[in-house]
Amino acid sequence: MSRILKIAFNVVIPLVAVAALALSILAFYGVMRLQQIDRVIVGEIRASLPAIADYTIETTLPLSQTFPISTSFPLRQDFVVPIRTTLPISTVVHVPIDLPLVGRREVSLPVQAEIPVNLRVVIPVSQTVPVQTTVALDADFPLRLELRQLGLAEALETVDLALQQIEENLDWP
Repeated sequence: MSRILKIAFNVVIPLVAVAALALSILAFYGVMRLQQIDRVIVGEIRASLPAIADYTIETTLPLSQTFPISTSFPLRQDFVVPIRTTLPISTVVHVPIDLPLVGRREVSLPVQAEIPVNLRVVIPVSQTVPVQTTVALDADFPLRLELRQLGLAEALETVDLALQQIEENLDWP
């Protein structure tokens, strides 16, 4: 049995040690490869951050809403009505006259005249007009949002610094 143990110690343990070493090297290579991939990804993200600050979102905002309106409008206005005309008069006027010796007599006097009329009549209007209605709004409003105007520069700078720290940590062997 001692011979079997000797063979086991001389052959199996070095084989297990070599296999463990090979697995360790393979795992180390895999970790290093993942670290390289992560470094590339973080670098690409950092390179794209300035473009995010200049990004503009353009879309259409649909709005379909009804708005009730209930109000009253005071209406106060003076209307000037000009009147320009001629009034024709054609009539006979009977005038009683007391004549001495004859007594009272009625005299007929024909009247023919044209009276010019030139007036400006002011008609004041003071009234409150109630308005009750519903206005339907169904429209698409264009929306343009420039991320630079949102003040994200400081936040993007913070993200860049954090990614730089990650990138530096990934450079560690």
